[in-house]
Amino acid sequence: TVVNYQRVHSTFEQTLEAQDITYERFFITPTIFNNVLWNGVIDAGENYLLAQYSFYDEVDLTFTPVAKGYDLLRNLDSDPTLATLQWFSAGYLNAILRPDGTLQVNDLRFGTFSGEATDADDYIFRFNLIDFGPKESYGFKQAEGGPPKDTAQTMMRSLIRRARGKKASPAGVEQNK
Repeated sequence: TVVNYQRVHSTFEQTLEAQDITYERFFITPTIFNNVLWNGVIDAGENYLLAQYSFYDEVDLTFTPVAKGYDLLRNLDSDPTLATLQWFSAGYLNAILRPDGTLQVNDLRFGTFSGEATDADDYIFRFNLIDFGPKESYGFKQAEGGPPKDTAQTMMRSLIRRARGKKASPAGVEQNK
């Protein structure tokens, strides 16, 4: 694992330099059940960049920009709930609004099921918050973990294909290059 970590870390560093991407820090970790497919999150200042890298990739590493969404959060530096989430995620978190208007905070270190942050349910570690008002701390709303039940098998097959170096095009068609 240490050798693989160094290989992936070097690949991310070289790609960021080659693409002239300025960043503050980045975090990489293997995806679930393997040591071949890795997730990466790059803190690029105004936003994050997400990427997946497989040892079998035949194409260059590509990054998906994801907004930090801090403008959706109030009292980011003083709210105890947000402080706990900042600590838990090592500061790699973003905030989004779910389609129903619920505020969701995501730990980006472990990426997304698709590798591209396609929707609110795509984040592996996500926390739905309850806003009790400007003078109160946020609370946690029970959230269902994992992928939506109707997509779990599809996402697992996609993860296996991705580990084998096959990326999906925007239309969902596999690419070998």
